[in-house]
Amino acid sequence: MITSTDVQLQADYAHTFGKHSIGVTFVTERNKRRDLNNWVHAVPTTNVLPLIYFSTMDTYDDGDITTSKIGYVGRISYNYNNKYYLEVAGRRDASYILSPEHKWGTFPFASGGWRITQEPFFQRLISPDILNELKLRGSYGLTGDDRNLPIDEFSYLEAYDYNDGNPAILDGNAVISSKYRGLPVTTITWIKSHMLDLGLDFGLFHNKLTGSFDYFKRVRSDIPGTKYDVLLPSELGYTLPEENLPDNKDKVEGLEGAINYHGQAGKVNFSIGANLSYARTYTVSTYKPRFFNSLDQYYNSQEGRPQNLDWGYTVIGQFTSQDQINNYPVNIDGQGNSTLLPGDLIYKDFNNDGVINKEDTRPLGWGGGRNPIFNGGLNLAASWNGFDFHMDFSMGAGYSFVRDYEMRWPYQNGGALQEVFYDSHWHHEDIYDVNSPWVAGDYPAMRFNESGQSNYNKPSSFWLTNIKYIRCRTLELGYSLPSELLERLKISKARFYVNANNLFSIDNVHQYGIDAEIYDNNGLTYPQSKYLNVGINLSF
Repeated sequence: MITSTDVQLQADYAHTFGKHSIGVTFVTERNKRRDLNNWVHAVPTTNVLPLIYFSTMDTYDDGDITTSKIGYVGRISYNYNNKYYLEVAGRRDASYILSPEHKWGTFPFASGGWRITQEPFFQRLISPDILNELKLRGSYGLTGDDRNLPIDEFSYLEAYDYNDGNPAILDGNAVISSKYRGLPVTTITWIKSHMLDLGLDFGLFHNKLTGSFDYFKRVRSDIPGTKYDVLLPSELGYTLPEENLPDNKDKVEGLEGAINYHGQAGKVNFSIGANLSYARTYTVSTYKPRFFNSLDQYYNSQEGRPQNLDWGYTVIGQFTSQDQINNYPVNIDGQGNSTLLPGDLIYKDFNNDGVINKEDTRPLGWGGGRNPIFNGGLNLAASWNGFDFHMDFSMGAGYSFVRDYEMRWPYQNGGALQEVFYDSHWHHEDIYDVNSPWVAGDYPAMRFNESGQSNYNKPSSFWLTNIKYIRCRTLELGYSLPSELLERLKISKARFYVNANNLFSIDNVHQYGIDAEIYDNNGLTYPQSKYLNVGINLSF
C-alpha cells in the first residue's frame, strides 16, 4: 500500500509598463510518501488447495519506507518590446536520502533571447514577407540528481542491519543476527548536471514554414565512486564507502531540429512536419585512471570515448575450400584451424601475430541498447470537406544489434533453428556424402549447439547489424458531420474515425524475425503490438 501527500503553492506576479514586461513566480513543493509492503512465499502441501499457512511458509518479508522532499523555486523574467528576453531562476531542494550536512542543494538557471527580426536593420536586409520570425536564444543551468546515488535512507548513520545474514545458534536455539553496515556514508551529495542549450526559432512566409534548431550539452560531475588509492586493512571487515568524485564526469552532446509547413491547395488544408535529433553519451574523465601499458589503455580506457561501445572481431570473408583452410597462415580457432570447414568466418589479424585473440578486437557499430543515437519523426495531416487524415512516423538509427544465443548458434540448447540459417548455409551437395562438393551459402556450415566453435564464440561484425528503421506509429482517418445535419440532430459535434497503431515498420532486421526496436541479443524481446480502433466522438 502506498500513500502519498503532495502540496504545491504558487504565487505569480506580472506587470507591463510601456515596452517593458516583468514576471515573478515563486513555488514551494512538499512531498511525503509511505510505502507499506508484504511479501509471502509458501509451498502448499497440495495443488488442489493452494492455501498459505504458517507451517508451509518459507519466506516472509515486510517493509515500511517513508520518503519526503521539499523544494523552493523562484523565477524572474523580463522582456523589452517583445524583442529582448531575459530570465533567471533557481531551485533549492532537500532530499531525504542525504545526510544532514549535504541534504540541501541550490541549482541556478538563466536564459536569454533576441528576436532579431524585430530590429529595423534586419528588416531592411530581409523583407518580413520572406523571413518574418528569427529568434536567437540560449540557456544555461545547473540541476541535481539524488536518484542515482549508491546509498539508502540511512547510509549516513552508523548502524546494523537487523536479520541480515545467517542466524546464530546459541544454546541450541536459532537467534536472529545483525550485520554491521560499515562506515557511515556522510560525504555523498547531489550529482550535478550542467545544462547548455543554444538555438534558434524561425518563421518564413508569414509562418507557413516554421522550425527550430538546437545544440545541447549536458555535463554530469561529482559522480560517486571509490578512491582505489586509499586502502583499508582487510581485517576491518568493510571497504571504503563511495563519495562524490569531481573527476568522474560524463556528457551528452547533440543537435536537434524540427521543421513544419502548413498550406492549402483548393479546399484541402494540409501540413507536414519533420524532426531529427542526434545525441550520444561520452565519458569525459574518471578518477586517476591507471594502465599497465599503451595496449591496456587502448582496450580499457574510458576517457573521451562514447559509452556503451561493443568490441568484437572484424570478419573479412569466409573460407571457400578445405585447401584454403589448410594453407591459411593465421590461427583462427586457436586449434590450428583443425575445427574449420568451408564457409567458416575469417577474422582480421590486426596485429599480424598469426593468432586471433583479444588483441584483434576493435569497436564495432554504434553500441547496443534501446536508445538510438539518431531519432526522428514525420507527421502528415490533411482535411477536406469534413474528412481529416493524420499519419505519424518515427525513425531510429545509430544503434547496433549483435545476434547471440538463438540468433547465432544453430539449435542453441537443443532448440529451434533460425530460418535464415536453413535457407542459405554452406553444406555438402549430398548431405549423406562428406566427399560431395560444397555448396556456398550466406552462413557457415551448421553445427549442433556448438557455442564454443569459432563462428559463434566471438562477437564479430558478421553478427552485427547497425539498425535503421522507420515505423508508422499512427494512422487515422475521420469524418465529421456537417453543421447543417448536426443542427437537425441536436448534436454539437459528431466525428467517426478509424485508426491504427504500429501498423508497419520498414527496417533492416525483419529478415531475422525480430522487431527493429530490439534489446535482448537472443531476439526474445516481445514485439510491439498492433492496434486497430473504430469509434465515434459525440458532443451534445
